[in-house]
Amino acid sequence: MEKTILPMLIFALSFILATSNVENANNIVYGEETTEVLEVPFGKFIGVVGDFDGAEIIVNGENTIGTDAPVGRALIVDAGSGQYIYLQSTFPMQTVVKCKVTSGNRNLIKKGMKVYLKSSGKEIKDKNAPLPANFVQIKGGTFMMGSPANEADRNDDEVQHKVTVSSFKMSKYQVTQKEYEEVMGNNPSEFKGSDLPVENVSWYDAIEYCNKRSVKEKLIPAYTINGENVTWNKKATGYRLPTEAEWEYACRAGTTTLFNTGNNITTEQANYDGNYPYNNNAEGIHREKTTPVGTFKPNAWGLYDMHGNVWEWCWDWYRDYSEADQTNPDGAVDGAGRVMRGGSWLNFGYFLRSAYRISYSPYFKYSHIGFRVVCP
Repeated sequence: MEKTILPMLIFALSFILATSNVENANNIVYGEETTEVLEVPFGKFIGVVGDFDGAEIIVNGENTIGTDAPVGRALIVDAGSGQYIYLQSTFPMQTVVKCKVTSGNRNLIKKGMKVYLKSSGKEIKDKNAPLPANFVQIKGGTFMMGSPANEADRNDDEVQHKVTVSSFKMSKYQVTQKEYEEVMGNNPSEFKGSDLPVENVSWYDAIEYCNKRSVKEKLIPAYTINGENVTWNKKATGYRLPTEAEWEYACRAGTTTLFNTGNNITTEQANYDGNYPYNNNAEGIHREKTTPVGTFKPNAWGLYDMHGNVWEWCWDWYRDYSEADQTNPDGAVDGAGRVMRGGSWLNFGYFLRSAYRISYSPYFKYSHIGFRVVCP
């Protein structure tokens, strides 16, 4: 009997604690659309009873953000002057849907803000966000990161070590100029073309793109930007740059060779300066510009241009590798340069090796530097 009563008491207590911070938790009947007016101070919840996962948020009767907010996605409220408030779906109990203010203009929220909440009447069936268009699911696993001591043209900073990464989703392609301009409103590229990779972008430009695209698609942005200081919210659902470990794991796609194409790579397989092939192999062509994303065959996991075309920014500050086994490493705490991977149209063949690493100031930009994005 005692074994049965104790879990029931814990369950009841958790319900009380979960609902004690709920602001005006009114009954909204599943399948019906009912509007409630709520005051939402910072740190409070919008509490909704019912088995559905969608909500429409309207601030002051004007700013509608859409009718679907799946679990783990954000309800984004425009607070004016470019400030956003993020209300993230959480589920402490199966039949209590909550949205908690997680960031934004705290002063505005503390003063109270009228928010209209409307149920969408959608049943909770799948809590996983769908795979975005042109993304592939990368299943987590363990691999040897870096290069063996006998690899030709290797550098001392490529010490091999065992790394385990969790699953994530990665864009098949480098971010195109069309995608970048749709989000950022400008195109800084030297070589113009909607299907060419965006280039001439700094690390900070890439970070800003990730956040703005996340907001546009009603996801929780991965980064908090305060001047030069950028912090990563690892629980966010939005777009971000891959870590260096994620990048190499995805580039290799299960291979242990120098390139994901084998122990050599030709200019029929990637865009680089073919006048300087790897390890004295046959020369190829030098296109002297970027090529449309997806021009060459993808690797075994469906990712294009992981070798060549443009360098790709990673999240990490550069640091020397540890020889110890690691799980989801994300670089140094700070540093002078952010990591780039993959090589470019401007570089010799050895720069394209899967293990090759380089770093630059996060402000650096050039016509051979771009990026691709990942998400949870």
